[in-house]
Amino acid sequence: MGSIISLLSLQAMGGEDPRVKAALDDAAGRIQSMMLLYDRLYRTSSYETLPLDEYLVPLIEGIVANFPNRDDIALETRIDGIVLGPNVLHPLGIMVNELITNIMKHAFKGIAHPRIRVEARAWGDTARISISDNGVGLPPLAETEGRATFGLTLVRELTKQIGGKLEISRHQGTEFDIEFRKQ
Repeated sequence: MGSIISLLSLQAMGGEDPRVKAALDDAAGRIQSMMLLYDRLYRTSSYETLPLDEYLVPLIEGIVANFPNRDDIALETRIDGIVLGPNVLHPLGIMVNELITNIMKHAFKGIAHPRIRVEARAWGDTARISISDNGVGLPPLAETEGRATFGLTLVRELTKQIGGKLEISRHQGTEFDIEFRKQ
């Protein structure tokens, strides 16, 4: 996977079209989240499950670290050690990667004290991940099914894949809540 990331990065650096470059960089980020997951699973004794905090915290910190405005961001993570298998962790990692990347790219133009908060809690057989920012907010049309960006469409489809529900709210920024059954 590391070789694939390197190839995508090289191709992005050589490209002239900024949209192509951005797409290749986004693909490299998605593969990076998969690579981190499988590396973490390999290091566990069971190879089959992993606490969510051990996967998401380094993933989120790594995504934020890739952006030039990283030092301006107040990053808050409150993630419980919910033990999940790769069939749920993998889609969650891609969703978190997509949402955090988009926040870093678009949410903080003109925001004095940017903040990202990621929380994950579980109760019974249900879990919820909330990702919020205090940025400019998601444009209303970006949320509708027919006008959704590739990233938002991907998040919706992966939420369905894990049998979850996605809620988006706007109040002093944007919040994405993904509720799903622990499997």
